[in-house]
Amino acid sequence: MEVSRTIALSAIALCLGIGTAYAGEDVRVASEDEIATQWIQLTSNAPLGYPTEFADRGDNVCLAMGYAINDDGTTSDFSLLGSWNSATGDVEPVPGYWGAFAQAGANALSHWQFEPRPGVDVAGTTYTVATLGFQGGDPLAPEALREHCQVDIHALVAASWGDQQRSRRVAERERDRIIGASPIHSPRVDIRYEPAPQVAIDTGSSPRR
Repeated sequence: MEVSRTIALSAIALCLGIGTAYAGEDVRVASEDEIATQWIQLTSNAPLGYPTEFADRGDNVCLAMGYAINDDGTTSDFSLLGSWNSATGDVEPVPGYWGAFAQAGANALSHWQFEPRPGVDVAGTTYTVATLGFQGGDPLAPEALREHCQVDIHALVAASWGDQQRSRRVAERERDRIIGASPIHSPRVDIRYEPAPQVAIDTGSSPRR
């Protein structure tokens, strides 16, 4: 069985947040489980710094963060594909909440470094997803927390591609209108997050109520 699929960049760039730096390339798409069959992670997972502005809430939070593994093993192009918290589910409880956690996730992912597994051709860019968990004042089992945010990256890309193609057909029929595809109905999907410069990652304990 094929462990990853390659798709034209435009389908992902428009819909999942990958930057234009890879214009003209094909991008391999791989799930979290498939990544381990192609890449060896050289670094330990950087601790997630719980956003201090929301520490008093003590929520358990999980994120599905899309990111690219470049052919040199570095990571980039971080975007929020899904989110959940123990207080309000997938609804943002207060303005800026998801953005703060996504930025913390991007900061941690930016420290990850990979190398190809021997004999595996990973030329180009691999787009994948990481499911991250932030433990609050009443922690959940890590896997139970992650379950709230796990996404099927292949399904998201397939939906993106299908909607893009449908929009193109509509545009051809109605040339006087500009048709924009929005395959994943979330205001967060078009937001990209870059790691903050010289961020000191919090390695302390989880916030307490």
